[in-house]
Amino acid sequence: MFNSIYQTRVERRRPVAIQRALGARRVQIFSIVLWEALLIAGTGAVAGILCAHAAAGLVGGWFEAQTRVPLVWNDFAVEELYLAVGVTLLGGLAGVLPAWRIARIHVSEGLAPQ
Repeated sequence: MFNSIYQTRVERRRPVAIQRALGARRVQIFSIVLWEALLIAGTGAVAGILCAHAAAGLVGGWFEAQTRVPLVWNDFAVEELYLAVGVTLLGGLAGVLPAWRIARIHVSEGLAPQ
């Protein structure tokens, strides 16, 4: 997460510089990138939990036949909510430095020809 957002900093130079030239403040740019990191991490966490439940539903019968341990695909635990929140917060934490670096791009630096 950190690496992908950090690497897009180069691709975002021009759009961020244009936003800054149009009046966006650094804190606004920082917030946009940080919210993006939180949204990506949260979506990934929820999608991962749903995929795990779908996989349990697909292989549950076979797994129970092999091990005599039932896999209940539609039994959601409160710990999964904690997991989703934790992963989302970690994704946000991983997005802090890239967001700060992107927000620090100067208008002249971003609009200069490459």
